[in-house]
Amino acid sequence: MNLDPRHGAPELHRLNYSQDDVRLMTQLLPVRHAHNIAFSLDFQNGFDPELMRQAVRHLYGRNDCLRLQFVHKGLSVRQLFRDHAEPAPIPEIRFADSAEEEAFLRRFLQSSLDLFRGETLQLVFATLPSGAQRILCKTSHFAADLYGISILVADLTAVYDALRDGKELPPPPGSFEALVRKDNAQSADGKRREAHRAFFRDYFAKAGRGRPQYCGIHGPDSKRWQRLKRRGLFYLPYDFLHPETRSFVCPVPDAAFRSIRTFCSDSGFSLSLFLYYACALATSLLHGRIPCQTALGFVDCRATVAERKAAGTKVQSLITCLDVDYGKSFRENLQRLREDLDDLYRHYQYDFWQAETQLQRLWHFPTFGYVHSFCFSFISRPYPDGVRMNLYNNGKSPMPTYVIALHDTADDSLSLRISAQEKVVPERPDAFFDCFVRIVGQAVARPDTPLDQIL
Repeated sequence: MNLDPRHGAPELHRLNYSQDDVRLMTQLLPVRHAHNIAFSLDFQNGFDPELMRQAVRHLYGRNDCLRLQFVHKGLSVRQLFRDHAEPAPIPEIRFADSAEEEAFLRRFLQSSLDLFRGETLQLVFATLPSGAQRILCKTSHFAADLYGISILVADLTAVYDALRDGKELPPPPGSFEALVRKDNAQSADGKRREAHRAFFRDYFAKAGRGRPQYCGIHGPDSKRWQRLKRRGLFYLPYDFLHPETRSFVCPVPDAAFRSIRTFCSDSGFSLSLFLYYACALATSLLHGRIPCQTALGFVDCRATVAERKAAGTKVQSLITCLDVDYGKSFRENLQRLREDLDDLYRHYQYDFWQAETQLQRLWHFPTFGYVHSFCFSFISRPYPDGVRMNLYNNGKSPMPTYVIALHDTADDSLSLRISAQEKVVPERPDAFFDCFVRIVGQAVARPDTPLDQIL
């Protein structure tokens, strides 16, 4: 590819702050597929493969994050947005039985996409042993995050329905390239960067007056964690050599979710804030009411309408200090967290790894020591009519625990999708989830009673 600007070459962009986090994690983790995001779409009424191939070609033309290509520029990596890109051929496969299906899925999840060749999305049309039709999908975290995937899914199904019904195509999503330009312009602002650094310096110093330590969804059952505690090490190292993970789906009971929604609506708290804090409180309880902990939230940084309409990678890692005060009520603790987050969100553009370095120096734990209790994302989107989306774990991650609260607004259901390192989680995260459900019931029923009287 000719990148000489005199020949009308595409503009080269730096990675935005979200992509750069993924880049560093990928470099550190000794597995090539660490940045995959895999999911599937089940079609209740089936689909026409040839018509769906047409819809996929439109998807590439309508979403510039799928036309990304990475290039080496000196010692750094840059990205460009191609004017045109064609999807790779989409194979069709029929599974004879569940064993064949599982074996294929394992291979599919662990194979890599090559962004330097412009491979941003891989699809397979599959027929399950039951006869149902499924599309297996795999994209790169450099091209789209979970929020971006939901935009791609909604656009693909809308375009397919329009082609099938002979109707005009819906308006296309927004431009990811425009978001990258904006992100990079803000991150290049030296005064803005210094303001972010100063904010987090003060924030961490204030939060670190106690002795923050790691606590996660496994509670006291992890032999690895207990060995570290006996040595006086109140952190968990990042595990880059043995990052095998297991995935769990924990549906929240409908009655519990209705009570959460009612409480949030009546109290003016967001659903994501409630779930985030309930998960954090559950980990604190499991570890014997550790008073101060940290959590790593993946923040939806789309603040404008244009940003919310574009697919692509625009989610930032944000370290949150959660000082659980059991002498105060759930509502009081939630209000304090909301006030903290209001300030934090104004500084989300600060580089996560710089914040991590500040924590290490202030709290005296080594490079790649891990005091974050869990990583958290909240996704609230409707599934397209007659389509069910399944998220898959690619099997390896350096993060001990990643909790995704997935709210399907179409049928108003909620589930926690948990990916946890096998060396940390001994069996299933049942104790964490049971604790989460118990907290929800008690907090909603008695939100103004001190926590130490109800938990």
